[in-house]
Amino acid sequence: MPYFLSFNYLGKLHFEFLNMEIFLKPEAWIALLTLSFLEIVLGVDNIIFISIVSGKLPENQQAKARNIGLLMVKKTHFMKNI
Repeated sequence: MPYFLSFNYLGKLHFEFLNMEIFLKPEAWIALLTLSFLEIVLGVDNIIFISIVSGKLPENQQAKARNIGLLMVKKTHFMKNI
């Protein structure tokens, strides 16, 4: 049975077993596909927004603005998933 390590509220290490039966339910797969689709749509939306906003800057600053914008999107996406 798969397991992972975690710490309880006292800081002691213990094993927790994962319930893998959730992957047998169609509702779980529908929810996963829905969340994946929304993540892709919102990612494309971020790219379009950054392109529009950076397009209003002078030519020599556009590439830097796009890179900073994408870096900020990646950082917030990473922080959201922690």
